[in-house]
Amino acid sequence: IQKSIRNGEKLEQEKKFEESAEEFSNAIEVIENVIGVKNEDLAMALTSLGRVQEKMQHHKDAKESYERALEVYTELHGETHKTVAECALQVAEIMIVMKEGTSALKMVTDAIETLEAFYGKHHSAVAIAYCKRAEVYNQQENYRLALADAEKAFSLIRNMEGVQHPEIIKCFMSKGYSYMLMQLNSKAKEAINSGLNIAFINYWSKEEGKRIKDDSVGPGIVSELYNNLGTVYYQQRNFALAKKIYYLSVALNDKIVGREGADKGIALNNLGMINVKLKLFDEAFKNFEDAYLIHKDVYGSDSLHVAMYYNNRAVAFKCQRKYDEALLEIEKAIAIIKDNPNTELDLSEFLKNKAVILKGKKALPEAEKALRESLEIKETLYGDQHTAVLELLWKIYSISEVEEENKKLLDRIRNVQKALT
Repeated sequence: IQKSIRNGEKLEQEKKFEESAEEFSNAIEVIENVIGVKNEDLAMALTSLGRVQEKMQHHKDAKESYERALEVYTELHGETHKTVAECALQVAEIMIVMKEGTSALKMVTDAIETLEAFYGKHHSAVAIAYCKRAEVYNQQENYRLALADAEKAFSLIRNMEGVQHPEIIKCFMSKGYSYMLMQLNSKAKEAINSGLNIAFINYWSKEEGKRIKDDSVGPGIVSELYNNLGTVYYQQRNFALAKKIYYLSVALNDKIVGREGADKGIALNNLGMINVKLKLFDEAFKNFEDAYLIHKDVYGSDSLHVAMYYNNRAVAFKCQRKYDEALLEIEKAIAIIKDNPNTELDLSEFLKNKAVILKGKKALPEAEKALRESLEIKETLYGDQHTAVLELLWKIYSISEVEEENKKLLDRIRNVQKALT
């Protein structure tokens, strides 16, 4: 067992991830089938396997390994032990990547409580947990809560570890993402560029594009920063520069990851949406297809990332006024995720896109129905006094054809505006 674990660690350091995963799997098999006892070695081997799978961007497999490790640690130590909380954060990290925000939020919040009870409030482990919760809040469109957690994490890590700690980069990424989604593009660029500068200065060689100091900062986080920066320029309608940055993200994955990783798929999807804006539809469909093949392999055919493929194709068809084709694609996207409890927000967005397509087909009652379904999801998640709810109320009001209903909608809009003000 120990020999397999040592070999796995050695191969991991040599970036031979597939061989490393095989060694850790061998150790797990021996422990389970020969010894037959759930012990620390089993939990450590499962955690190591999950870490290697994560580096290979096999997130679904990594999540399974981390969850099995969490189960073993919980049996050994109980639910309120620091080791259990730290393992829970690893599971949450994968959930964030896989857009399972609802489950991730509870897991991270419980971990914060456990770690604060064990270490006190001023500890790097607590700061890292706050940083992860900021990522979840961003996914759930709670941008101000995300900023508050990112700022708290940033202050704790800076004071205890200094600005060269890799989690500082994630703090900047969370802040940049919050500002980006709040349309505060100047602040977003400042935060994202700060993260990139720290990554390049302290961990990367600009010339070679290789890590030079710390393996904990991989190409994924830099690629994600580039993706976010590209989206900022996209929002500013600087499509040419956004396209160059998305290309840079794709090239980074090709050069450093050396395989078809999930981050490359995200960059390809972003690139495709730029090409839709530039009316380069053949290029866009090729980008979407390449991303689909990657994400289907990494996440499976019933994943949110595969659903995004159909959603993106729907957007492209809609921009060409091919509404029948667009409707078929968006229905496929909705069918994949409609029963998944962790993808409510994405389902709400898909329903909004469906409404736009139906509006293009002049099917206003059906479009209103889709918007009301989207509204119901947002109200369930956020309550009835949220900016996302207000946006949907305005959309419904703009297409509603029933005068009495319009009066009720206007009253609701005024009440939400008053509450938000």
